[in-house]
Amino acid sequence: DALIGSAERRRAAQMVTPTTWRVSDEMLSAGSSVPGVQYVEEKTLMLVSGASIKLGSDAALGAPAQFLPCPTPYGISCASACWRRGVLAFAEKGLRPAIYVHSFPSLKRVAKLEGGADLEVCALSFARNDPWLFSLSLEPDLSFTVWDWQAGSIVCRGKALNQSVHLLANPSDRHFPAMVTRAAITLWHVRRLHEEYTLDAVQVAPPPADEDEDTVLGALGGGRDDEGAVGFSAIGWGADDTLYASTLSGALCCFEAPSGTEILERRAALPGAASVLTVLRKHILAAVGPAVHFIDLESRALCLTVQLGSAVLTLDLAPSCVSLVAACADGEVRKLVLARPEQIPSTP
Repeated sequence: DALIGSAERRRAAQMVTPTTWRVSDEMLSAGSSVPGVQYVEEKTLMLVSGASIKLGSDAALGAPAQFLPCPTPYGISCASACWRRGVLAFAEKGLRPAIYVHSFPSLKRVAKLEGGADLEVCALSFARNDPWLFSLSLEPDLSFTVWDWQAGSIVCRGKALNQSVHLLANPSDRHFPAMVTRAAITLWHVRRLHEEYTLDAVQVAPPPADEDEDTVLGALGGGRDDEGAVGFSAIGWGADDTLYASTLSGALCCFEAPSGTEILERRAALPGAASVLTVLRKHILAAVGPAVHFIDLESRALCLTVQLGSAVLTLDLAPSCVSLVAACADGEVRKLVLARPEQIPSTP
C-alpha cells in the first residue's frame, strides 16, 4: 500500500507545474502593506505598487501592464478584488481614508466610500455574490464596516476587539464575514432588523494545545516549531458555512458559522502553523513554510505536497481553479498550474 501511495503521489506531482518570476522594486513598492498578488480575472493579476494598482498578466508580471493611480499621493494601504463581479477596491493611506471601487477591465470608478474609519484601513474583502465590501481599520480605531459599494453607502458598522491578521468574506453567504487574530477568530453576523442591519460577533478561542495529542498531529511529516503555542495563524472558508482554521500548534480545525461551534470529527493536522488556507474542490490547500499541502477534506489525509523554495505569504486561486499564485518571503511570486486538478488523488 505504501508503494502504491508513493506512486500515486508521484503521478499527482506531475499534474502541478510551478513557474517563478521575480517581483522587482519597480513592480512592488517596498513600503506596500500588500505583499501578495490577487486575480482580478482569469490570467490577470493585481498588486499594489506604491501609490498605484498594477494589473498585469499572470504569465509574467514584468510584461506591459496597466496602472490605476490612487487619487491622493499618500499611497495605498490595502486592496481587494472580486472577479465574479468585475470590481477591485483599494484604500488610501492616512487619516479618515476613502476607499475607491473601480470596475475591471474598464477601470472606471464605481464608488468613493467615505466615513467608515478614522484611522488607516488595514483589510478589505468583497462579498462574492452581492455588492458588499467589508473593511477594518487599524488599532485603536478598529472600525469594522460593511459597505454597499453599488449604493455608495454604509450598511452597518461595528467595533472589533483586535486588529485582524486575515479578513475573509464568506463566498456562499454575505452575512457571515470572518476575521482572525493570533488570539481568536471573530465570526461576524450581519442581521437584518426591519429596514436596518445590525452586527453581532462571536469570538472563537483556539483549542488548548494539549487537546491535539489524540489526533493525527505529525502524520503529515515534520515537527512543530510552535509546539505548545496557543493561537491561530490562518483561516479559509469551506462549503456550507464552515470555516477552517490553522492553530499555531499545527492543528487544522473546522467551525460552523455563525455559532462558532467546532466540528470535532473534522479536526486534522498540519506539519506546523499555516500562513494561508484555501479550499479547492475536495481539498484544502495549506501553506506551511515553503510547502503547499493538498489535504483531502473527507479523509483528512495528505494527498500532495509542492515545495516552493521559500515561505509562502499569500495564495490566490484563479477563477477557473486551474492555477494559483503564491507570494513568497524571498520576494518572488510562484505560479502553480494544475494540469488535471480533478485527478489529484483523494487518498495517499
